[in-house]
Amino acid sequence: MFMATTTILTVHPIAELGAAQTVKQAIDYVKNPDKTEGGILISAYGCDPDVVTEDFMLTRDEYRLKTGREQGANEILVYHVRQSFLPGEADVETVQRLGYELAMELTKGDFSFIVCTHIDPILHTTFLSAR
Repeated sequence: MFMATTTILTVHPIAELGAAQTVKQAIDYVKNPDKTEGGILISAYGCDPDVVTEDFMLTRDEYRLKTGREQGANEILVYHVRQSFLPGEADVETVQRLGYELAMELTKGDFSFIVCTHIDPILHTTFLSAR
């Protein structure tokens, strides 16, 4: 049994950056090659990790066209979910798998996401999902 702590955050547009740059900044943080073994600990569903910012922004544009909704500063661009494990509680492969399983469970396979496992003193996996 794992005692992971899970935190769900919403990412809203940063006014001075705009929506695309805000999403890029969040994605660059989770994809950090220094924390993901050079990108080995990155997996994705419904998007390409190499162009995930563009994929997420396209999803946003399609949603806006379909619904006509403009949400302004309160818009949720992506969800950022972080699952942290105690030192020695799980190995890297297990943490990556559990992060992917959590992302799939929360999105029900209806939304694209990227899962990145960071190797810090505390192992944690984090994922971003388009809405």
